Amino acid sequence: MIGAGIFALPSIVASKAGILSPWLFLAAGVLFTTVVLAFAELSSYFRESGGPVLYATTAFGPLIGFSTGWIYYISRAVALAANSNVMAIYLGAL
Repeated sequence: MIGAGIFALPSIVASKAGILSPWLFLAAGVLFTTVVLAFAELSSYFRESGGPVLYATTAFGPLIGFSTGWIYYISRAVALAANSNVMAIYLGAL
């Protein structure tokens, strides 16, 4: 899922960083590649589905797995709210 920031932030970054703003997005993408590679490596160790909750439960126990599940749920709810906010801003501009 693409976050709302990819739609809302480019103009803000461009106004603050100027001509270097495309390079900032490229650098952030390269840094985020480490997260993607870590999840790819972790997913190769498990046959079950569960994502971060499964990985945290296996590594640190059920309490951390449960906490990770709640954080994951809250982050999904916040992402939905952020995407809805950006959509409302864009529709308001139209």
